[in-house]
Amino acid sequence: MKLRKLRADIDGKEIWDATHKYMHTLRMAKMDEYLPHYILSVVAHVANMANMGVLPSVSHEKPFYVAGGGIRPLKLNMMMVAPAGFSKTTILNFFTDPEFGILVGAIPTREVGTVTSAGLVGSVENGVVMKGLASKYKHHIISAEEWTGISTMMEQKHSAVMQSELLKVLDSGKIQKNIKGMDFNDRTYMTLWAGVQNALFDVKSGFNRRFIFVDASPSSKDIKNFREARRRSRGVAPDIDKIMELRELYSRLYMGLHVDGNVVFPPSWDDFLDSFGILHSEDEILDKVGVAYSIIKTYDGRGDLIVEPNAELRGIISKIIEWRETIGISKSNNIVLNLVRGSDGWKRSELEKMCMKLGMSRNEFRTALTEYVANGILEIDKIKDGKGRPAYFVKEVKE
Repeated sequence: MKLRKLRADIDGKEIWDATHKYMHTLRMAKMDEYLPHYILSVVAHVANMANMGVLPSVSHEKPFYVAGGGIRPLKLNMMMVAPAGFSKTTILNFFTDPEFGILVGAIPTREVGTVTSAGLVGSVENGVVMKGLASKYKHHIISAEEWTGISTMMEQKHSAVMQSELLKVLDSGKIQKNIKGMDFNDRTYMTLWAGVQNALFDVKSGFNRRFIFVDASPSSKDIKNFREARRRSRGVAPDIDKIMELRELYSRLYMGLHVDGNVVFPPSWDDFLDSFGILHSEDEILDKVGVAYSIIKTYDGRGDLIVEPNAELRGIISKIIEWRETIGISKSNNIVLNLVRGSDGWKRSELEKMCMKLGMSRNEFRTALTEYVANGILEIDKIKDGKGRPAYFVKEVKE
């Protein structure tokens, strides 16, 4: 992609490659798997504002991503589901840490903890409207390490309407509320990056259509790899020069993203999505992924933007579908499944101990294991241990 209206043109592929190269120097586990999705979310965030006409350099231009007689939002909200200590903080800090994040000063970012309904959409105090988070940081990527507080607050009486309000914020960006007889209307372009621990994962209906889910629950191999990666990363300091170079690249993206024509989805794209047998609501999320990828990797800045499913993009989309299906099988308890998958199996007692280390209660483990066995996903064999005593062995059912 040639970014225009800059002091010098820049190839979008340089942003992609330079981000991956710097991440590699930090020696973190599994970042090759997660990083592409967050880069695409950054691109989608900027593209969304360009499409809506609110980027500084393109506020006068026409929208390029439209459907059904309206301008469609392009942002890709991210939700990483993982036990404590498995990448949630690492990936957010890489991009948005106030001191060393590669986006800081280039693209607006904001780190937050928990939020209430009033904190999100605003409130009225002494007859004065107080703007909420979504209005204060309407052009930002907002990163929240833990979704727990947001989910918990939805159950509280004072935040009873928060779910519907947040759904609007995450999709169209509309903020609409009547507070003590005063109408409060605004629009936000924020993108939300959130993390949540598996055992606390309880996303309400409708949220699954507004997030790219990243299933970071570790496999048996991952546990070893994370331990080794932590040791390799000892003594690795942030590279300020590289950080500043990346900030410059992302700043140019923010100031110069430009699409001449319209977004076009050829039959090959629709055929590819049809192969997954997904719902139309998921179709739209994947369309946005395709647009973001095409902007950063294949578009030259001239004419229509054609979304073609090349091999790399097919792999990214396939991983998104895999994560959604894995998380959807048993909600919070995919820890059990990921540990058993790809292994030779586990002694039941050892599997239970490991799951408890990763944040599950004994009751949650037993419930999840029973569910997987009942659904024919896992099976339990009765064996004898090294001392000839009866034991139970958990393994994946092979088709």
